[in-house]
Amino acid sequence: MERTRRIGEAFITIGGSRSMAVTLVCLGLLAAGCTPSQAVHHRDVQGPGSRIEAAALLPVPAVPLPDPATAKRLSLDQILAHADRHAPLIQVARRKAALGEAEVTAASPLLQDNPDVAVTAGGRTIGGEGLFLFEASVEQRFEIAGERGLRIEVAEERHKLSRAQLEEARWEVHRQVHSLFSEALMDREQLEAADRLVDFAEELRDIAEKRARVGDTPAFTGIVARAEAAQAGQERIAAKQQYDSALLQLAEVAGWPSRRLPKLAGALPPVRKAPPLGELHAKARRHQPGLRSRALAVSAAEAQVRMEDREAWPEPALGFAYGREGEAGAVAHVWLGTLSVPVPIWNRNQGGRARARAARAVAQAERDAAGSWLQVRIVRAAGAVDAAAERVTIYGSAIVPVFDHNLKLIRRAYELGEIDIHRVSQIRERVLSNQQAALAALADYHQAVATLEALLGTEVWSVSAGQKRTTP
Repeated sequence: MERTRRIGEAFITIGGSRSMAVTLVCLGLLAAGCTPSQAVHHRDVQGPGSRIEAAALLPVPAVPLPDPATAKRLSLDQILAHADRHAPLIQVARRKAALGEAEVTAASPLLQDNPDVAVTAGGRTIGGEGLFLFEASVEQRFEIAGERGLRIEVAEERHKLSRAQLEEARWEVHRQVHSLFSEALMDREQLEAADRLVDFAEELRDIAEKRARVGDTPAFTGIVARAEAAQAGQERIAAKQQYDSALLQLAEVAGWPSRRLPKLAGALPPVRKAPPLGELHAKARRHQPGLRSRALAVSAAEAQVRMEDREAWPEPALGFAYGREGEAGAVAHVWLGTLSVPVPIWNRNQGGRARARAARAVAQAERDAAGSWLQVRIVRAAGAVDAAAERVTIYGSAIVPVFDHNLKLIRRAYELGEIDIHRVSQIRERVLSNQQAALAALADYHQAVATLEALLGTEVWSVSAGQKRTTP
């Protein structure tokens, strides 16, 4: 009953005119509810720079999803479609995006604090007579500065950011699969070239052994020819291992089972120079998911600043208490209404406000830095694509088309006795070196294209009409 008496005394104390004025002010703020926050929220959303144009969703090839248990050959579109559904990086990003939905759910309750309910019972003795005492009270804390609306805004901005980061993950997987597919096709060409060299070396070995048996060439010629064939076989093993490694890496990124490595269908795309810089910059502004993520990070940080500022407002609590006490020959009932308001003197959420402003400054710096270096890197990457394309063009017209023809000429010359086995070995090494240089130039070209695509957020050249894409 002592607690009931203290509550009653406090309630009686605020009955004066000065305390009554404070009470009316607090009730007025409570009635105003979310009005201040809603006005600020509307102004911030409509203000300059607050609207962010939605980036185009990453297109997914409109092809049936391949079944790893039955698929024998995979095209680029098929492996891209499979990767968008099953790639581990995308699976993790989708789970993280679901956290954004959870934040919106957590911010949605009308009241963040649960009511406090207290019940006390006891007794007292007067003149040797025991009297029963009972008290029950309930108190609810309210937010009067529109904190709930700002919390929802922060959660929604973070949800947008998580979705944008999911698009970043989808694009990163798309880019890696595209690049690794091209690398695997180049490794396949290298393996096919190694197969032809093995056939070439075995033909020379057969010719050398046949001529050595009839006495046309010294016996050591067959030994040299067999050594050449063995070396060619080792080179083929290395090329096969490199091709299998490329397939494994592609399967790892795309989420394809490693026990059934796919055989790739298709050929390398044509080699061409980069589009004009104006077109590339426009594509980056439209499609680069990293730019949108950084812009959304700034928006979320600004919303966090507004929320932390409002968290400094006091949160009054309204309560009701009932007490029942026994008196000599009678029962007293006590009914009390309570209002408590914390006075923000020492703690005005200084830490939360300072951290929110620091995080906003970091997000703004990252956004500005990304925008400034992106244009320079696009120019550099486009130059690398053009230079690599010129190198491939030179090799493509002078080296690659005549590779098989040169091997036939060498074999024919040796068969006719025009050159010896040592000269054959020297010429073969030179032809092989030129072939590898041509493939290295082609690899540099596709690596430069992959770097440029990473900056653009989309493929450098538009998809052909035969490869229609749809959005998920």
